[in-house]
Amino acid sequence: MDGVASVLTFLDAVRKGVKLAKKVYDAPRELEELQVEVETFTSVLHDVSGDACELRRASRSFDTSLSMTQACLVSIQQLIEYQLVKEVPEGKKTRRTAWLREVGHVHQLLQKLSECRAGVVLALSCESAVTVRRSETTIRELQRIVHEKSADLSRTLLESRDESHQANNQLIKRLDAAFEQSWEIHRASLEATKTQFEQLETKLARLLSYGHGSTLLPAVGQERIEWSATDTSLGSYTALGAREFTHIRRNTGCSGMVSHSIERSPVGTVNEGHSLPRDSFPCAAVLRVLDACAAGHLGCSSAVDEVKTELPTRVVEVGVEGDEVRCPRLGSRVRADAPCIWASSPQRFSWLVSRSDFWTTPGRWYATIRG
Repeated sequence: MDGVASVLTFLDAVRKGVKLAKKVYDAPRELEELQVEVETFTSVLHDVSGDACELRRASRSFDTSLSMTQACLVSIQQLIEYQLVKEVPEGKKTRRTAWLREVGHVHQLLQKLSECRAGVVLALSCESAVTVRRSETTIRELQRIVHEKSADLSRTLLESRDESHQANNQLIKRLDAAFEQSWEIHRASLEATKTQFEQLETKLARLLSYGHGSTLLPAVGQERIEWSATDTSLGSYTALGAREFTHIRRNTGCSGMVSHSIERSPVGTVNEGHSLPRDSFPCAAVLRVLDACAAGHLGCSSAVDEVKTELPTRVVEVGVEGDEVRCPRLGSRVRADAPCIWASSPQRFSWLVSRSDFWTTPGRWYATIRG
């Protein structure tokens, strides 16, 4: 039987015997003290009964105290059972005499039981202190292990972070190099695009530097020559021509149809005409305009009916700044800014002229003629 359980069994028997002895001997003071000591001892052992086996293996002093306590309890039980309760004397005086005979023995057992209880408590205290020290040692060891593991983990994390940082730096450098290379390619492409745009802008500026920039396309008909041009500010232009003269009309959308006639003889006389200021003409070099239209840079429209005609249509230079021409209608001689009509051959040409039949470059005038 376990030592603590055995001691508790003896304590229970002693407690019952003490209660009976108190009843028989009218509760003398020594029995009352013995009962209190037994109850206290029982409470202490009940508190440690769960850890008793572990305590007995760990502490020899606790085991010794339990053995002494058990022996003391056996003595107390025998005293009560055989000396005080088994043969109760009759008469109060006789019982008093019997109690006085055993009271010294009871007092000794009570003191011995108190010493046993103190020994048990001391053993428990020592074992508790040892357990605390052992626990502190274990805790310190665990803390040391945790600290070492934490240091190793921190060192590993730092090394991993350094490696990751270096890898990120290398990746950033590669990305920077790739970006610089891509930027150089893109910048070269931008420079090429800029150059092309500047060239196109130069061409367009040249086209637009001659005024409104209307575009005229020739179309050949059997009995007529037809041009068409579109300009948002000047309206539409149409030229209709026959063998001897050509009718050219301009529709502005607001001023109606306007036409003028000029006939030039080989000797340079103008039978009929009208002088027009240079800035009233739609200015764009016909040859440049036609080239641009063919290249698709300007939006033009043309309708060509391929039929036979006796006389071809061509663009010729008709005047140079500073030339003078006589205009009978005005009765005076004017300079080339009232555009003269000049041909490279002595052949006779006739036109019915509006403001849309001449084009200029700086210092020169051009017209489209038939014949």
